[in-house]
Amino acid sequence: MALLSRGNFSGAKILAKDMPKELETYIHEFVGDQLSEKEKRNLKKDILRCYLSHRFHPSEYFMYDLRRRSFEERGSFLSDLDRWSLLHKKFSQNIHNEILDKYVFYQLAQPFFGREAFKVDGKSKKEDFEAFASRHKHLFVKPLDKFYGIGTYKLTVGEPYSAAEIFQRLTGSNSGSYIVEELIEQHPATASWNESSVNTLRMPSFIDAKGEHHILVPIFRTGRKGHVVDNAGDGGIFAGVDSKTGKLLSIGIDKHGGRFEKHPDSGLTFMGWQLPMWQELVEMCERLHRSLPAHHRYIAFDFALTPKGWVVVEGNWGQLSGQGPANHGIRKEFIEYIS
Repeated sequence: MALLSRGNFSGAKILAKDMPKELETYIHEFVGDQLSEKEKRNLKKDILRCYLSHRFHPSEYFMYDLRRRSFEERGSFLSDLDRWSLLHKKFSQNIHNEILDKYVFYQLAQPFFGREAFKVDGKSKKEDFEAFASRHKHLFVKPLDKFYGIGTYKLTVGEPYSAAEIFQRLTGSNSGSYIVEELIEQHPATASWNESSVNTLRMPSFIDAKGEHHILVPIFRTGRKGHVVDNAGDGGIFAGVDSKTGKLLSIGIDKHGGRFEKHPDSGLTFMGWQLPMWQELVEMCERLHRSLPAHHRYIAFDFALTPKGWVVVEGNWGQLSGQGPANHGIRKEFIEYIS
């Protein structure tokens, strides 16, 4: 689906010959095959209308249920393309790069990580990595140039590779740069959703021009059995969170339009589940955001709950997909908070 992938729109491509085939795929995923040909044609026209008027990707069209919304309601939602455009017009690429590089962000937010991390690249020393690995047997590896959990994996030192062998593999020919972290020990409450992944909370955090802190449409994310990450791109499921109470306010949703009252593996019910230590998390999110350089007005923080409390996993300019579960758009607030 290269034609309609995020950030890959243009007026010419809207008219490309591959468009009908790609829209067929999205309609099949999100709606099924029960539509008549006339209904399908009208739906395709409406999806294109939503892109031309508000730049919504077809997946957002279904995720935000735009099919059943008026033109005015559609305009209240923020598309991912507009999010990128607004952020890059308001803030420089250098600001984005500070959190885009996972290790730079680790250095900025280290007091809130609750774990040690090590950068592996062409400048790293084997003896330094071996010393790090001697302190932490269980590790998590993330490529610095990848997103959505791509290329991440767990490893255990000595099973089967020694620290020196791991370092050699990470720094060998054609290797990139990595952040290697002490593995997060997940709290039993969040681990109960899925043990193989660290199940996280996405907190879109803003500090407005008046210096006031805001959280918009947070989401709870859980992985599937056997998967090590909870990202939607790897089969993960997300649900909206009430920012005042920390309770899940929606059923679970995945990127293919799947809707789940209960987690398909663990059987836990999404709607109404209470995230532990919610007020502590809200306060930590604000402290973390205010500890960063003042030019970081918007960051979507990912947090994980451990037996010792909440820790930050990473920060990014993440999308506001929580608009769907929350059933309301946040375009107005987003523009106000970054202005």
